[in-house]
Amino acid sequence: MSTNSPPTLLKLAMQSLLRDEDLAMGAVGDLPGELFPPVYMEAFTRGLTELLKAMVPLWPFPYLPPGALMSMRRPQTSDTEVDIAEVEKKILQAVLDVLDV
Repeated sequence: MSTNSPPTLLKLAMQSLLRDEDLAMGAVGDLPGELFPPVYMEAFTRGLTELLKAMVPLWPFPYLPPGALMSMRRPQTSDTEVDIAEVEKKILQAVLDVLDV
């Protein structure tokens, strides 16, 4: 008998939203502030760079933690170390491109 809990409503909503990156980019302006962090983290871990670019200018909080999220990203099982480093670089660069640094 399995003791796994079913996914939360928030997790199901994020999965549905992030299934279509174009849809998510259109909806990001309407996201309530409290949903930004979990959606941002999920987009970051999935490597959805265009969605991240759309979210960064709308970020409703004074602090944006892209560096801390790098270690949280779940690499795909077929990724090699070189591929993982390139993907992480691409994700971080996408976020930094939107910021004027």
